This record gives sequence, C-alpha cells and structure tokens, in this order.
Amino acid sequence: MPKGWYLFDQDVFDPDDRPEGCQPDGVTFEKWTSKGAELVSIFNIYACPSADAAASVFRQAAPQLAKERGFDPATSLTIPHLGDESTAVWHKWSRTQGDAVATARVGNVVLRLWVQAYSERDSAVLSDLTRRAVERTRAVQSGNL
Repeated sequence: MPKGWYLFDQDVFDPDDRPEGCQPDGVTFEKWTSKGAELVSIFNIYACPSADAAASVFRQAAPQLAKERGFDPATSLTIPHLGDESTAVWHKWSRTQGDAVATARVGNVVLRLWVQAYSERDSAVLSDLTRRAVERTRAVQSGNL
C-alpha cells in the first residue's frame, strides 16, 4: 500500500464464498485525509485452481458490481487495462459521493478492490491501488516475491 494507508482488518471475506473452487481471502486498509475524513479500501482475492476458473469468476463478478452496494445504478469507470481482464464501476450514494469498485483477473487470480471515494475524481486512487495489486500478484506468480 502507498504511504499513509494502515491495516484495519484482516478478515473481510466470507469463507463460504468459494466460486469455481477458488480460495478467498481479504483485507481492509484505512487512510485519514488532511481534512479528517476516513478513506477505506477493501481487497478480496480469489485464488482459483486454473485461469479458466478465474475467468469464469471474473465474468460472474463483473456484472454483480453494478448491483452490489444497494445504491443508485452503477456507472462504468474508465481505468487502465490491468491484468488479463479488468473493469470498474462507480456507485453514487449521494449527489457528490460514492464508492468505486474494480475487478481484475491475473492468470488464476481474481482481485476485487472496493474504495470509498468522495467523488468520481477519486477513481485515480482506485486505479493506483488496483495496479499495485495486479503488479504484486504478477510478482508472486512469477516467483519474484
């Protein structure tokens, strides 16, 4: 994580959530802004038995992003292409605030990142954190970490 983010919780996944035989894990980080507002990011990771299983989980997860948070309909966010597949959405929960969610697949791993964002401009935070997670996943998969 970039400077300023702190580990908040190490148990943020449902152990019964095992799509396609994938193993889930998750972690929450928080950061306090200079204005005293708390930002939260939650990572969920699914390590799957194969790239095909991960691709299936990605295809199932991406449409769910638009339904999840129970707020207004989600709108697509433009983020750089990350990993083998990636997508992101913005859930607006007030006139100017919302949540950003990205899902990426890297080989046999599916990464999901939720970031509490205070405006759509904060999608840069989502892109940066997702890119870091994808790079770390690639390093682990290649044996370089």
